[in-house]
Amino acid sequence: MRNLSRNTKAFYYSLYTGEVEVTTGTPPVGTGVYVSAYATPVLTRGSITAVKGRVVSEVFGLSENYDAVITLFGANPGIDETTLLWIEGTNTSLPYDYIVKQVAPSLNTILIAIKKVNISA
Repeated sequence: MRNLSRNTKAFYYSLYTGEVEVTTGTPPVGTGVYVSAYATPVLTRGSITAVKGRVVSEVFGLSENYDAVITLFGANPGIDETTLLWIEGTNTSLPYDYIVKQVAPSLNTILIAIKKVNISA
C-alpha cells in the first residue's frame, strides 16, 4: 500500500534524548534538578487524519484517548511515545502541540495515535 504525496502533510517531530542536569554559575555547577532533553526538530511528511474510525480504534484497542492518527509509509524515523510533535503550526520555536500516545507498526506502514496538548509559551 502506498500513499500519494498530495495526501500527506508536513510536520515536525523531536525525539527524546534523555535527562540532563540543570546547571548554574560559572563554572557550571549541577543543581541536582533534571529535565527532559529533546533533539532538534526534524521535518517529515505523513498522512494525518482526525477521523477515529472503527478500523483505527481496533488497531489501538478500545482506548479513545487520542485525537488523530498519522500514517507513515516506509521506515519509522524513531518516533515513539516520548516524541514531541508540531502539526498545526510548523514554527518549532513555539511549544509543541501534539504528543504521541501509541505507535502501531506493520510491514509497510506505521500508525501513530496522537493527542493534542496545550503548552503555554
